[in-house]
Amino acid sequence: MRNGICPKESEHMAEGKPPEKVMTQKRVLAIVIAIVVVGSVGTVTWYLYYKSWNIEDVAAAVADTPDAPGFRHSLAGRTIVLEGKVTGISSNMTTQGMLSMIELDNFGYMHLAVWGDVPYHIGQVVRKEVRFEWSICNSERHVYSPQLDFPNLFALPSIEVLTRAVALVAGYDLYPRMLPDGRVNVSVLWADNPSSLSSHNCSLRSGVSSYANEYMGSMFLERYGQEMDWLQPLAPRTGSGGNLTYVDGNSNGILDRGDWFILSGLRRPSMESGFCTYLLDLSTREVNWENLTYDHHIAEYIVFNKNALLKYTTNVTPYCYVNGTASDSEISLTVTHITDPHSWNLTSVLLRESDSRAEWRPPAGSLEGAGPVIADLGIMELGNLSVGCYVTDMAGNGIIDAGDTIRLAPDNGAFEASHPVSVWLIELVYHSTFGGFHYP
Repeated sequence: MRNGICPKESEHMAEGKPPEKVMTQKRVLAIVIAIVVVGSVGTVTWYLYYKSWNIEDVAAAVADTPDAPGFRHSLAGRTIVLEGKVTGISSNMTTQGMLSMIELDNFGYMHLAVWGDVPYHIGQVVRKEVRFEWSICNSERHVYSPQLDFPNLFALPSIEVLTRAVALVAGYDLYPRMLPDGRVNVSVLWADNPSSLSSHNCSLRSGVSSYANEYMGSMFLERYGQEMDWLQPLAPRTGSGGNLTYVDGNSNGILDRGDWFILSGLRRPSMESGFCTYLLDLSTREVNWENLTYDHHIAEYIVFNKNALLKYTTNVTPYCYVNGTASDSEISLTVTHITDPHSWNLTSVLLRESDSRAEWRPPAGSLEGAGPVIADLGIMELGNLSVGCYVTDMAGNGIIDAGDTIRLAPDNGAFEASHPVSVWLIELVYHSTFGGFHYP
């Protein structure tokens, strides 16, 4: 310091710059740098935590951890805002009420899951908070969201269709319901060829996997999950594990309509997005046409979320079983079993031949009264043939159920004479409020 002036100040004065101005420039530069740094951090923070996500952003956050899909672990505990345009709404009734899948931006692989009334409409742009949490599906631990159908709600309909189809092809219709004490009753609603209890084995298994592995496991019923309890052979008793009880409803020693199973000790997840699954597996020893012995499996898929038993009741195609006869003068069909009885006026009878088709639909109330009630649905043209359709409701309750008949008869010729080399296809079309289902 010389004469009260520091060397730096002396240099600046020599350059003609006042010390105060130099200090001001440094402060401004420091403030600008601070603003840039803070702004950059703020931009990154906004992008990561406050920016709206679209559905493809969410799908990109799926990670295989370790061997089944869940979301990135870093999302656990996070809530994002999902924004998109509604391009599809699919609603289905379940044992816990109406569940709707909301498609956004024509992206069909992941949906918003909405319970109860849907507050959206097609074309609406929505902003919905989506929360992620650590959760479980059976023995696996992943990050899921209660507001999204992926992965567990997304896969459930496919597994239900698969296991139910296996049972129905084998001639059995099973249905589960939850009892007030938390146990599950699985009732035999229909048996096409009832057989002796001694020809059946039964086991209750708990799931161990999720998503794709769970779906693959349900395809190989005899190897699904871990065995909890068993009855070998099937008999009116409780298994050694205390989880499986069979009741022969009419005490006839045959597995048939009116029998039921009681499943006990089934755990539920504690997380809103969690799943715990089980399989009731009935195996039957059979001999095929080559005289080879094999086990035929019938299964009922059981799912628990945090609340209760969860099962779709309108997401799958209703199954209708008929016996029939055909001749030149008429085709006659008798309903032997239908999995979801519904009003006749929601059902069309469709007859196809080559490029021609005819369709009849009973008017509302036309099959109600003191049974049996016969409805003449009129004559329809099918190529060069005129065909009449006549439906008989045996109970007169207006419901398509066992015992009802459908008769198709040419009015001006014969089926075979009119089309000697043709195949006639008859379909019943169910006009559900949730969509159309066909069972040929």
